[in-house]
Amino acid sequence: MKEIKKAVVDLNLEIEGLEGLLGELLPLGEKPILEIILKDLLKEGIKEIAFLPPQKEKDMKAFLKALSVRPEYEEISFSFPRSLKEEMKKGDDLVFLSSSDLLLSESGSLEQLMKVFRTSERPVLGLKKEEGGEVKTEKIARRLYKIESVSGEGEFIFLGRAVFTSLSSKFFSKGTIIEGLEEMDRKGHTVYGIELEGKYFKITDKESYLKASSYYFFKKSPLSSKINKFLEEEKLL
Repeated sequence: MKEIKKAVVDLNLEIEGLEGLLGELLPLGEKPILEIILKDLLKEGIKEIAFLPPQKEKDMKAFLKALSVRPEYEEISFSFPRSLKEEMKKGDDLVFLSSSDLLLSESGSLEQLMKVFRTSERPVLGLKKEEGGEVKTEKIARRLYKIESVSGEGEFIFLGRAVFTSLSSKFFSKGTIIEGLEEMDRKGHTVYGIELEGKYFKITDKESYLKASSYYFFKKSPLSSKINKFLEEEKLL
């Protein structure tokens, strides 16, 4: 059974009105959003983490240095490649994550993706059913699909989470992710999609961030019961 040891995290969380701040360092409950992402990766045994774009390296250094002294991060290596294409040219299987796409799930979004990859050893996209989606699929089993198209009309959207195999690198060397996936399909290479379970937030502004933060506090935080009790006492609920 194949295992993946590398991930690429696209640091694309930018909130209108908070320009200049690294959105991934905003708190979600007791931890920064980035630490929640990293813990999801560590849970799957991923120990090589590359961040995009390289222009954010300076802003990230202090945070990563603080993390590196913790025992759970001692064996983790961080890097800042020039692009996803550059990283994929190395020919490794890897996980791709978009930091502005937040999925709060009991099992973890990566665990759901990795289960499909471990049995199929094929690229896997994280999907969510949504009207006006661009991902067209053929259903295989419950929540499992074969990707037919990623840039037309479909019933799913891509959730910014995927597993790309070493084979994928041959198709990502020139174009975008979308173009690479479509080229794979034209050449007859199967790409799977899994409808991910969990509460999804696309964080693009203050409202979406506050909704995600509130949901986490009320549903996921170890302090949830105390917070709910406080709000009831203050008659805020």
